[in-house]
Amino acid sequence: EGSDKERAVRYDSYDFETGKHIAFAKPEAQIAKSLFRPCLDFFKDRLREELRDGEQRNTQSKYPYMPVRLDQRYGLSPAVKARGQTFQIGRDSLSRNFTVSRCQVIPIPSAMKRLVSEGKPWLLDISYKGPHAPSVATGDFYDKIWDARDNLFVPPSINVEHLQNSPYTAYKHGENLRDPDIVKEWMVSYYALIEEVDYYVGEQLRLLDELGQRNKTLVIFTSDHGEHLGSHGRVEKKSFYEEAIRAPMILSLPGKIPAGKIINIPTSNLDLFSTILDYTGNSEFDKSDGASLRRFVEGTNMNEHFDDEVAFAESDFRVPDINGSLGELEKEPHLMVVKGDYKLLISKQASIQTKDVLFNLKNDPFEMENLVGDNGLSASDDVIGKAEHLKALAVEWMKRNDGEKKYFSDPAQNDGKGMGYIAEVDARRTWRQLPIWISDSSIEFGQPVFKDGYYERYEYLYLGRSLVGSLDVTSINVIGADSHLFELDGFEGGNIEGGEYRRVRIKCRSNTNGRVEDASIIIVHSEGEDKSIRLGKKENI
Repeated sequence: EGSDKERAVRYDSYDFETGKHIAFAKPEAQIAKSLFRPCLDFFKDRLREELRDGEQRNTQSKYPYMPVRLDQRYGLSPAVKARGQTFQIGRDSLSRNFTVSRCQVIPIPSAMKRLVSEGKPWLLDISYKGPHAPSVATGDFYDKIWDARDNLFVPPSINVEHLQNSPYTAYKHGENLRDPDIVKEWMVSYYALIEEVDYYVGEQLRLLDELGQRNKTLVIFTSDHGEHLGSHGRVEKKSFYEEAIRAPMILSLPGKIPAGKIINIPTSNLDLFSTILDYTGNSEFDKSDGASLRRFVEGTNMNEHFDDEVAFAESDFRVPDINGSLGELEKEPHLMVVKGDYKLLISKQASIQTKDVLFNLKNDPFEMENLVGDNGLSASDDVIGKAEHLKALAVEWMKRNDGEKKYFSDPAQNDGKGMGYIAEVDARRTWRQLPIWISDSSIEFGQPVFKDGYYERYEYLYLGRSLVGSLDVTSINVIGADSHLFELDGFEGGNIEGGEYRRVRIKCRSNTNGRVEDASIIIVHSEGEDKSIRLGKKENI
């Protein structure tokens, strides 16, 4: 700030009257708004306004479109007023030159050329409204998908009977969302909007090539959320189901990020800020809660201090009222934890009356079988151990990210209610209580890191007691022909009271990257037979 300093952030726009690109130093009102409306107003003489048979008027563009059966005004008079934009779905009368995505990219070539010409490090943020409601797509991208719509895949989760054991409910007016053919018509629009964005991203990458910038530019393509598209009887976002919570994450930087490399570790957009600073040599300025994804790209993550291959998300839509009160928490899960094949959805209030959720994503990819919830009191020891494990990971994540304001530990962050989110989640237990639980019956070690002449990797075993009383752990040891490859630290034995857990860090260190054939952890304890946990490697890397 200050008149003697140049503002680093600028905003690019376009003046249709003069045909010139504009760069503003401040987000003034005239350029903070979308270019969509000014574009349509300037070219209105080229556009058709009158409605034809069956058409409705898009409340965003004010121009006609042909609705599909899921559209809220399908078959109704054009005089019927639309209720929001979610169920405006169909084929646009506007050509590809007058869509939201097209109007948004008009300033990009000029902005990129200006940034490159200045000879300084630069960052260009390009945001698209699509794919987003209203799901009205131009025919250039819509028509070919419409012709192939019978081949589109509709998940079995559009059948909503499984929601009887879920904290989520189906859309209250969503009867048509149960019809695969009707859902496919919606998918046509949604996928056409995606393909349009893909087309313009291609244009921008080609421009990078033309400007000689491709090989020294970090390109990140991502989004803020997904779309239910009728799965679980739902629309838009606002759940932790895979369709809503998963988003694309594509990184490109020739010479530093290998082309075609696929990382199957769950990650978060929270890590993008740190990733940008890392790859641009500015990590010293990183004060975010994220961590650079470079550790996964280059295979340098060893899990040395905690399990770093877990994804977390929090959902809390409350905003303070005029008196500063947040009100009550929603009766839907507030925390998500994804580790390996499992996903836990849990409330951050111990006593709230709602179902928690545990999915095995490998066996149940469409998330239709909640292993806890109504099944919590009859679930197997293995299921309960996994639920306790992921809950412990959530508690540890909140502790690491509590910050100076004690967001997760201070009850003041929840209007003074309860014990603080960490204590609330720790105390929450909607499944059967056990005298002893363990997180895994087998632990597969991930990719090791070659360090000081050895391949090294860490994994973690969790154990605890949820039943009232005390558990006495006499010993924890590794046995087997390959036991010499492993070291244990952390909890080595002692008492665990009801409601508590302990963590054992397992180090695998070898001068060769071969297979582990014979190694197991044996836990000797006071509640019956010893617990045995097999140790191995996911693959011979």
